[in-house]
Amino acid sequence: MQAIPFAILLTLLNAGSTSAFTVLPSNRVQFSTLANPAASATRPQQLQWKMAAGSSSQALALVAFGKAKKAAVVVAPLVVALPTAQLLVAVCTVPTLLGYWKSEYGVSYAYALATLAAGALIIKAAQTQVAALHAGCLCLYGLRLGLFLLYRETSIKRFREFREKIETKASERGSRLGRTPFILGCSFLYVGLAAPLMVTAPATVMNPVAVVAVSFMYLGWAIAAFGDLQKTFVKARDGPDALVTGGIYSLLRHPNYTGEMLLWTSSLVAAVVTAVASGTLASAGGWLAMSVLGAVGINFVLLQATTGLEKKQKEKYGSETNPSNKAYGDWVKTSWSGPVLPQKS
Repeated sequence: MQAIPFAILLTLLNAGSTSAFTVLPSNRVQFSTLANPAASATRPQQLQWKMAAGSSSQALALVAFGKAKKAAVVVAPLVVALPTAQLLVAVCTVPTLLGYWKSEYGVSYAYALATLAAGALIIKAAQTQVAALHAGCLCLYGLRLGLFLLYRETSIKRFREFREKIETKASERGSRLGRTPFILGCSFLYVGLAAPLMVTAPATVMNPVAVVAVSFMYLGWAIAAFGDLQKTFVKARDGPDALVTGGIYSLLRHPNYTGEMLLWTSSLVAAVVTAVASGTLASAGGWLAMSVLGAVGINFVLLQATTGLEKKQKEKYGSETNPSNKAYGDWVKTSWSGPVLPQKS
C-alpha cells in the first residue's frame, strides 16, 4: 500500500495512552508516545499497519502491529489550506506583466498562464474529486490555450504580423508604464475567473447540480479546443482565407468563443450551487462576488469577439463578389453564431 501523509491519532486499547503516529514509506508507521516525547523521539517504534475493512479515504481505520499490543488507529487526512487571496492575486498578476513586453501578450499568454497557475495552485486544496476536476479544468484550459498560442505564433506569419500591429498601436499611445491600468484590469479579470475554485475547493460534499456544471465545463473546453484545432488544420490545408463550414462549424460558427462562454458560465454555476448547498453563502460572499465579476467580464469580452467576427465574416464572405458567397449564405442558415451582442439598427 502506498504511504500517505496522514496525521494519525492513536488510542492504545491495552493501555489507553494517547500517541502520535506518522506514516512512513514501505507501509510502516512511526510511533511516539506523547507522555514521554523525549524517549520516543530517540527510540521510535516501527509498527506494521494495514487497512481495516470498511475504511474510506475520508476517515481511514488502520490496525497496527508490533512490539506494542494490537492497537486501533483512527486516521484523519491532512487538509491542505486554500491559498491566501494575496497569493492568488500574485499568481494571476505575474503572467499579466508580459503585457509590458508585448501588449497582446497580456490577453493571450497571460490569460493561459494565469488560469493554468491558479488551477494548479488551488487543486491541492480540493476536498472532493469534483472540486479537483473543477480546478483541473482550468489547468487543462490554460495548458491547451498556451500551447495553441505558441504554435500559432511560431507557425503562422499572419498572427505574428497581427501581434506586431497591436504592439505598434500600443506604443503610439504612450510609454510601456502607461499600460499599467490595462495590465491590472487583466489581472483582476483572471482572479475573477479563478475565484469559483476558492468556493468549491473547501466543500466536503458537492451538490449534484455542481457536478453537472463541472461536466459542462469540460464540454465547453472540448468544443473550444476542437474548434481551434479544426480551423487551424483547414486553413493550413486550404489557405488562410478558406471558409470553414464542416465538422463542428456546421453547427457553431464560432465554437471557440461559444465553448469558452459555456466553460466560464458553468464554473460560476458550480461555485454558486456549492455555496448554497454547503451553507457558505455568507462566508464565501467575497469570492462569489469576484466569481460573478469574472464571469460577466469574460463573457462580455467573448460576446464582443463573437459579434466582431460575425460582422467581419459577413463583410468578407457574404459579399456578392466573393466566390464563397453562396456557401456562406447556406452556412448561416443552418448554423448558430452563438450568443452575440445586440446589433445596432
